[in-house]
Amino acid sequence: MSFNISDTVKSTFDRIASKASLGVGSFALGLLIILFLGTAATGAATMVNSALAGIIGLVTAAVYIAGVASLTVGSLRAFDQEELEKGMFTENIVWPFLRMFGSNIIVTHFIYLAVLIVLYPTILLTMGASGMLEGTAETMPELGNAAIAGLGISGGITAVVVLYVFAALSLSLPRIAISDKRLFQSLDQSVQVTKGNRLKIAATILPFLALIGIGLTALVALSSILGGLIYLTLVVLGGLYWLALLAELNDRL
Repeated sequence: MSFNISDTVKSTFDRIASKASLGVGSFALGLLIILFLGTAATGAATMVNSALAGIIGLVTAAVYIAGVASLTVGSLRAFDQEELEKGMFTENIVWPFLRMFGSNIIVTHFIYLAVLIVLYPTILLTMGASGMLEGTAETMPELGNAAIAGLGISGGITAVVVLYVFAALSLSLPRIAISDKRLFQSLDQSVQVTKGNRLKIAATILPFLALIGIGLTALVALSSILGGLIYLTLVVLGGLYWLALLAELNDRL
C-alpha cells in the first residue's frame, strides 16, 4: 500500500470509527473505575486494619498493572483488525508488553539525545548571533527581542528533529504488539521501513498534536466545566487517533 499523508489520516479516522474504539475506551474506563474503587477501599481499610489496607492496595495495583498491560498490547491489535476479540487482550500479553516498555524507554532516550544535540547548540548560536552573550544592560532589551525570535526558531527546528526521530522509531510498538517481533528487531524494522517517509509520517502525527493543543487551549481559555469537558473529549480522541495511527502505519509500511 502506497504512503499518502491525507489518505493515511483519513484511514486512521476510519479506524477510530470501528468497534475497536468502543472496546478500548470501555476497557480504559473500566481500569479507571477499578483504580478509583481500589484506592477508596484502601483508604477506608486503613481506618480498620493497616494489614488489610495493604492487601487491598497490592491487589488493586496488581489488577491495574495487568489491565494496563492487556490494554497496551490489545488496543493496537484491536485497531489493526478494527474488531474486538477476547484473545487480543488475553493471549501473549506479558512479553510483548515488556518489549513495548523497553521500546518506549529507548525511543525516549533517543528523543532526549536529539534535543541535547539540536536544541542547546542552536540556543547558544542564537544568543551569540543576537549579541546577548556580549550585550550590556542598556542593549539587552533590544537584543532580547531578537533572542526570543531566535529561540522560537530553535524550538521549531528541535520539534521537527524530534518528530523525525520519533517517526523513525515509533513503528517498533505495533511491530511488537501485532507482529510479535523482538525488541531490537522491531526497532531495526521501524528504522528500515520508514526510510524515505519519515517527514510524511511526522506530518500524520500533527492531528494528534493539534487535538491535544486545542484541548489544552480550551482548558485554559474556557470555564472550568466546559473547558474540562472539551479537554477530556479531545484527549480521548487524541489517544484513539494515536493508537489507530500506529496500526495504520504498521499496515502501510
